[in-house]
Amino acid sequence: MFRGGALAGGVSLCLSLGGCSLVLDFSEQDDAGPIDATLFDGPDAPDPCTLFEPNDMISDAVQIDPGNYGLGICPAGESDFLRFTVGANADVTIRISFSNTDGGGDLDLRLFDASDGAVVVVSEGFGDEELISRTVAGGNALAAGDYIIQIFPFSVMIQNNYLLELTIVEDMTPDAGIPDASIDAT
Repeated sequence: MFRGGALAGGVSLCLSLGGCSLVLDFSEQDDAGPIDATLFDGPDAPDPCTLFEPNDMISDAVQIDPGNYGLGICPAGESDFLRFTVGANADVTIRISFSNTDGGGDLDLRLFDASDGAVVVVSEGFGDEELISRTVAGGNALAAGDYIIQIFPFSVMIQNNYLLELTIVEDMTPDAGIPDASIDAT
């Protein structure tokens, strides 16, 4: 049996196919632990509270590449600022995953345009994840430039570890943004 993470509502799913079975149990568990616990455990895991620090102010934003990062909001009430660069119109996904047990660990996510400090978008949900997605297909892809991610607690009393996933898929179309010269406008 495979045991999934905790979800509210006690939902359980079972799938059987040709002699194989998969059972996903999404019932609530008191001892489920944080979603990203494996990133913070083990002898080689970096301290999530010190990785990329100091980065508590927008002027201290640390440059990162696409990837997965185990980080933390510590001490309580601080923010983390991280910078990334988009070289062309791109699909960008920014996701933070964390444990928000009984609302005591809620984190939020904000994206700034680094050129002028304007807020591009904010994600302020109440679950165990925040997500920002900007895509070419959605008509809201990020233009070339630098951007700053802010991870911040819902309340100044919150301290929590989180997993940051940054994915960037740049537009690789040969003539992206250039009208097709083969079309005769006459």
